Amino acid sequence: AMTRAMAWPRARRLAWELRRSWEAAGFLEMLAVALLALWLGLETWVNAPLRALVAAEAQREAGLSAQAAQLARPATAPQPLAAPADAVRKGFPPASQREAQIRRLHALAADAGVTLERIDYQLAPLKALPLQKLTLRLSGVAPYEAHRRFLHDLLRTFGNAGIERVGIEKEKDSVQNLRLSLDVALYFRGQP
Repeated sequence: AMTRAMAWPRARRLAWELRRSWEAAGFLEMLAVALLALWLGLETWVNAPLRALVAAEAQREAGLSAQAAQLARPATAPQPLAAPADAVRKGFPPASQREAQIRRLHALAADAGVTLERIDYQLAPLKALPLQKLTLRLSGVAPYEAHRRFLHDLLRTFGNAGIERVGIEKEKDSVQNLRLSLDVALYFRGQP
Protein backbone atom coordinates (compact mmCIF):
# COMPACT_ATOMS: atom_id res chain seq x y z
CA ALA A 1 0.00 0.00 0.00
CA MET A 2 1.14 3.45 -0.78
CA THR A 3 1.55 5.82 2.04
CA ARG A 4 1.11 9.50 2.06
CA ALA A 5 4.82 10.11 2.14
CA MET A 6 5.22 8.07 -1.02
CA ALA A 7 2.29 9.73 -2.85
CA TRP A 8 3.68 13.20 -2.41
CA PRO A 9 6.85 12.68 -4.48
CA ARG A 10 4.81 11.00 -7.23
CA ALA A 11 2.41 13.96 -7.42
CA ARG A 12 5.35 16.30 -7.56
CA ARG A 13 6.89 14.22 -10.32
CA LEU A 14 3.62 14.28 -12.33
CA ALA A 15 3.38 18.06 -11.93
CA TRP A 16 7.01 18.38 -13.04
CA GLU A 17 6.30 16.24 -16.17
CA LEU A 18 3.23 18.33 -17.07
CA ARG A 19 5.16 21.57 -16.65
CA ARG A 20 8.00 20.26 -18.79
CA SER A 21 5.50 19.15 -21.51
CA TRP A 22 3.82 22.53 -21.32
CA GLU A 23 7.10 24.35 -21.83
CA ALA A 24 8.15 22.00 -24.63
CA ALA A 25 4.86 22.38 -26.51
CA GLY A 26 4.58 25.23 -28.93
CA PHE A 27 1.74 27.72 -29.36
CA LEU A 28 0.06 25.82 -32.21
CA GLU A 29 -0.02 22.55 -30.26
CA MET A 30 -1.62 24.33 -27.30
CA LEU A 31 -4.18 25.99 -29.56
CA ALA A 32 -5.05 22.62 -31.11
CA VAL A 33 -5.53 21.03 -27.67
CA ALA A 34 -7.70 23.97 -26.53
CA LEU A 35 -9.86 23.77 -29.67
CA LEU A 36 -10.22 20.01 -29.25
CA ALA A 37 -11.34 20.48 -25.64
CA LEU A 38 -13.81 23.20 -26.71
CA TRP A 39 -15.26 20.97 -29.43
CA LEU A 40 -15.70 18.05 -27.04
CA GLY A 41 -17.40 20.29 -24.47
CA LEU A 42 -19.80 21.78 -27.03
CA GLU A 43 -20.61 18.37 -28.46
CA THR A 44 -21.30 16.90 -25.04
CA TRP A 45 -23.23 19.68 -23.29
CA VAL A 46 -24.86 21.61 -26.15
CA ASN A 47 -25.18 19.67 -29.41
CA ALA A 48 -26.28 16.30 -28.00
CA PRO A 49 -29.31 17.75 -26.09
CA LEU A 50 -30.23 19.92 -29.09
CA ARG A 51 -30.15 16.92 -31.44
CA ALA A 52 -32.46 15.04 -29.06
CA LEU A 53 -34.90 17.98 -28.99
CA VAL A 54 -34.89 18.31 -32.78
CA ALA A 55 -35.55 14.59 -33.21
CA ALA A 56 -38.45 14.70 -30.74
CA GLU A 57 -39.94 17.77 -32.49
CA ALA A 58 -39.65 16.11 -35.90
CA GLN A 59 -41.42 13.04 -34.57
CA ARG A 60 -44.20 15.18 -33.07
CA GLU A 61 -44.65 17.09 -36.34
CA ALA A 62 -44.87 13.84 -38.29
CA GLY A 63 -47.66 12.71 -35.97
CA LEU A 64 -49.49 16.04 -36.36
CA SER A 65 -49.19 15.92 -40.16
CA ALA A 66 -50.71 12.44 -40.16
CA GLN A 67 -53.59 13.67 -37.99
CA ALA A 68 -54.12 16.72 -40.24
CA ALA A 69 -54.18 14.54 -43.34
CA GLN A 70 -56.74 12.29 -41.70
CA LEU A 71 -58.92 15.26 -40.73
CA ALA A 72 -58.65 16.79 -44.20
CA ARG A 73 -60.21 13.74 -45.81
CA PRO A 74 -63.99 14.15 -46.11
CA ALA A 75 -65.82 11.63 -43.95
CA THR A 76 -68.92 11.60 -46.13
CA ALA A 77 -69.87 12.68 -49.58
CA PRO A 78 -70.76 16.38 -49.88
CA GLN A 79 -74.45 17.18 -49.57
CA PRO A 80 -76.26 18.59 -52.57
CA LEU A 81 -76.65 22.36 -52.69
CA ALA A 82 -80.43 22.16 -52.36
CA ALA A 83 -80.21 20.80 -48.79
CA PRO A 84 -79.78 24.20 -47.05
CA ALA A 85 -82.74 25.63 -48.99
CA ASP A 86 -84.87 22.67 -47.91
CA ALA A 87 -83.86 23.21 -44.29
CA VAL A 88 -84.84 26.88 -44.49
CA ARG A 89 -88.08 26.06 -46.24
CA LYS A 90 -89.15 23.60 -43.52
CA GLY A 91 -89.11 26.42 -40.96
CA PHE A 92 -92.14 28.09 -42.60
CA PRO A 93 -95.79 27.01 -42.47
CA PRO A 94 -97.37 25.45 -45.57
CA ALA A 95 -99.37 27.59 -47.99
CA SER A 96 -102.56 25.82 -46.85
CA GLN A 97 -102.37 27.82 -43.57
CA ARG A 98 -102.47 31.17 -45.37
CA GLU A 99 -106.22 31.83 -44.89
CA ALA A 100 -106.11 30.71 -41.24
CA GLN A 101 -103.27 33.15 -40.54
CA ILE A 102 -105.15 36.01 -42.23
CA ARG A 103 -108.19 35.29 -40.05
CA ARG A 104 -105.92 35.19 -36.96
CA LEU A 105 -104.40 38.56 -37.97
CA HIS A 106 -107.91 40.10 -38.13
CA ALA A 107 -108.68 38.62 -34.70
CA LEU A 108 -105.46 40.07 -33.23
CA ALA A 109 -106.36 43.53 -34.54
CA ALA A 110 -109.86 43.29 -33.07
CA ASP A 111 -108.54 42.03 -29.70
CA ALA A 112 -106.05 44.92 -29.53
CA GLY A 113 -108.77 47.47 -30.38
CA VAL A 114 -107.42 48.43 -33.81
CA THR A 115 -110.04 49.15 -36.46
CA LEU A 116 -108.69 47.93 -39.81
CA GLU A 117 -110.10 50.19 -42.52
CA ARG A 118 -108.28 48.78 -45.51
CA ILE A 119 -106.20 45.70 -46.38
CA ASP A 120 -104.49 45.04 -49.70
CA TYR A 121 -103.10 41.58 -50.43
CA GLN A 122 -100.29 40.71 -52.82
CA LEU A 123 -99.01 37.14 -53.25
CA ALA A 124 -95.70 36.54 -55.05
CA PRO A 125 -93.18 33.69 -55.21
CA LEU A 126 -89.61 34.25 -54.02
CA LYS A 127 -87.13 33.69 -56.81
CA ALA A 128 -84.25 32.35 -54.72
CA LEU A 129 -86.21 29.94 -52.49
CA PRO A 130 -89.26 27.71 -52.92
CA LEU A 131 -91.31 30.06 -50.74
CA GLN A 132 -94.13 32.46 -51.38
CA LYS A 133 -94.53 35.88 -49.84
CA LEU A 134 -97.92 37.35 -48.95
CA THR A 135 -97.66 41.11 -48.46
CA LEU A 136 -100.48 42.75 -46.50
CA ARG A 137 -100.89 46.54 -46.61
CA LEU A 138 -102.90 47.44 -43.56
CA SER A 139 -104.45 50.75 -42.63
CA GLY A 140 -106.08 51.11 -39.23
CA VAL A 141 -107.14 53.65 -36.60
CA ALA A 142 -106.73 53.27 -32.83
CA PRO A 143 -104.98 54.84 -29.82
CA TYR A 144 -101.23 54.39 -29.56
CA GLU A 145 -101.44 51.64 -26.91
CA ALA A 146 -103.75 49.57 -29.14
CA HIS A 147 -101.35 49.85 -32.11
CA ARG A 148 -98.44 48.89 -29.89
CA ARG A 149 -100.29 45.85 -28.53
CA PHE A 150 -101.33 44.80 -32.06
CA LEU A 151 -97.73 44.96 -33.37
CA HIS A 152 -96.45 43.05 -30.34
CA ASP A 153 -99.07 40.32 -30.66
CA LEU A 154 -98.52 40.10 -34.43
CA LEU A 155 -94.79 39.47 -34.09
CA ARG A 156 -95.20 37.02 -31.20
CA THR A 157 -97.96 35.02 -32.90
CA PHE A 158 -96.50 34.66 -36.38
CA GLY A 159 -92.95 33.35 -36.65
CA ASN A 160 -93.17 33.72 -40.42
CA ALA A 161 -94.05 37.45 -40.31
CA GLY A 162 -91.87 40.42 -41.00
CA ILE A 163 -92.77 44.09 -40.77
CA GLU A 164 -91.53 45.89 -43.87
CA ARG A 165 -92.92 49.38 -43.29
CA VAL A 166 -94.61 51.25 -40.44
CA GLY A 167 -96.18 54.67 -40.77
CA ILE A 168 -98.03 56.50 -38.00
CA GLU A 169 -99.80 59.84 -38.36
CA LYS A 170 -102.16 61.77 -36.17
CA GLU A 171 -105.85 61.38 -37.04
CA LYS A 172 -107.40 64.75 -37.99
CA ASP A 173 -110.74 64.30 -36.25
CA SER A 174 -109.51 62.70 -33.02
CA VAL A 175 -107.09 63.75 -30.31
CA GLN A 176 -106.43 60.21 -29.10
CA ASN A 177 -106.45 58.11 -32.25
CA LEU A 178 -103.57 57.55 -34.66
CA ARG A 179 -103.63 56.20 -38.19
CA LEU A 180 -101.31 53.23 -38.70
CA SER A 181 -100.06 52.24 -42.15
CA LEU A 182 -98.35 48.89 -41.99
CA ASP A 183 -96.80 46.54 -44.54
CA VAL A 184 -96.53 42.99 -43.20
CA ALA A 185 -94.96 40.11 -45.11
CA LEU A 186 -95.99 36.52 -44.33
CA TYR A 187 -93.85 33.72 -45.80
CA PHE A 188 -95.17 30.24 -46.66
CA ARG A 189 -93.78 26.99 -48.13
CA GLY A 190 -94.66 26.08 -51.67
CA GLN A 191 -95.45 27.98 -54.84
CA PRO A 192 -98.74 29.83 -55.46
